[in-house]
Amino acid sequence: MINMTLSELYKTDFDIKNIFACRQKWTTGANFTMNHPRPQNGVIYLKNCEGVYTPKGKDSFFAPTDSVVWLCEKSQYTCYNKKAGTNSTDAYLIQFNIEINGKRVIISDSPFLMNTANNFAILSKMKEICEYINSAHKSPAAIKGAVYTLIYMLSDEYSGIPDKKYNCISKGIEYLEKNPTSHTSIEAIAGMCNVSSGTFRRLFKEYSGKSPLSFRLEKQIELAQNMLIGEYMSLSSICEKLEIDNVPYFCKLFLKKTGMTPGEFKNKNIINIQKNHE
Repeated sequence: MINMTLSELYKTDFDIKNIFACRQKWTTGANFTMNHPRPQNGVIYLKNCEGVYTPKGKDSFFAPTDSVVWLCEKSQYTCYNKKAGTNSTDAYLIQFNIEINGKRVIISDSPFLMNTANNFAILSKMKEICEYINSAHKSPAAIKGAVYTLIYMLSDEYSGIPDKKYNCISKGIEYLEKNPTSHTSIEAIAGMCNVSSGTFRRLFKEYSGKSPLSFRLEKQIELAQNMLIGEYMSLSSICEKLEIDNVPYFCKLFLKKTGMTPGEFKNKNIINIQKNHE
């Protein structure tokens, strides 16, 4: 057995085994107890519910709606279902084992609430995995590839800034990654880092390969894509979520970045999902 942090996992080649995915319906006031060592890692997205997790021998923590909890292999815990929704799906659960050279990888000894910046993308990926699992024509490669991507998305939050050169703008990098809908000026973000806007722009371009504004726009486009696929929201509602007032202008930006209009992108992906069910 290998003990490893998520930041270490991010930089490591590993295998995924025994994948399982399901949608869950919770009951308000119910308790779930894992009173034996958990046989697999689990990632659970609390879409329409909230819970209180109590790891064995440790303090409880609250998991609100739209949060992600990593349920570690070998851990024991109790989950109190504090609130459940009225929809058919309250939570999405993906389970798997991680191995390196045939040895199981253990991330932690107890469940923990994850740091997640792009919950729309994570939710969309977990829905995609459930779609693949339930497809009449399962593709093991598609399922495994989607789970690898999910683990990458989650572990990326713990990977840290790779070069000390960029430590001086780390607050600004984190702000742009976690607040893609913010209209905070680059000058103000540079001020958070106590550097000039010119220095921030130059170092950020070196770090990411993009200007801060281009990076923020790409994050907004990614959010819009995930909402178009996963949430089935109207374009005006998506722009409202992104705090963008000019819908036609955003459509032009979306077309420039993706080569498709939002409507074309949505229709194409709906067709692909339907094909997976055929």
